[in-house]
Amino acid sequence: MHSPASRRHERLFSFLITLVQAWLDVRGGGVVLGSRYPMRLDPRWSPEPDLLVVREHRRHLLGEHRLEGPADFVLEIASESDSGLDLREKLPRYREAGIEEI
Repeated sequence: MHSPASRRHERLFSFLITLVQAWLDVRGGGVVLGSRYPMRLDPRWSPEPDLLVVREHRRHLLGEHRLEGPADFVLEIASESDSGLDLREKLPRYREAGIEEI
């Protein structure tokens, strides 16, 4: 079980989701979602990255409760208490799933 997000984490999350959403609004071509929306990468693992982007041509994979497959872009905000957790556990699995940008 992960510890609650810090204020710093939440400020970074708010800034980043706003920034990426604004960029997509100008450039088009994708959907940005936040940390409570899982992506199914295999039958037993559906991580909830801090931020994920799905390109427009893959929008059909967006279900009501999760993304059915890998996102095109995933962003994790490193935890102050264990900044290596994402590097050790999540990033290798994201690469294995074929996520283009991590």
